[in-house]
Amino acid sequence: MGVHVTAKLVELPQRLVSLWSLTTLSLVNLTHVSTLPLLIVSLTALISLSIENSPKLAGLPKMGIMPCLWKLVLQGPCSRNVPESVGNWLLTELTMEYATHKTQEQDYLPPHFLARLVSSLESLCLNVCL
Repeated sequence: MGVHVTAKLVELPQRLVSLWSLTTLSLVNLTHVSTLPLLIVSLTALISLSIENSPKLAGLPKMGIMPCLWKLVLQGPCSRNVPESVGNWLLTELTMEYATHKTQEQDYLPPHFLARLVSSLESLCLNVCL
């Protein structure tokens, strides 16, 4: 007979940022996590960052240069608070999905965001669910 243990992760371990050679980070179904460690900016080898189905995670921390990051997937509330620095990354693939109310009209992309990505962006998916 197997044992099934379920733990509620309420914050990401700070040791995550010591994985400096990490190239892919997928954060999925983190229903109780509300913030990312600020030192996540030290993961400069990341090629792909995906944050999905994490309803309490309200956004990315202010991040500087991410020289290797080509793919960014933000699904849910974290796609509403995108730091302007993302516009300076050399993303080739960007996916942003979020739900909104019909009465709510707000542009979640920072000013000039897409204009800065014009030289690198190859794939763009913006999905708004009403």
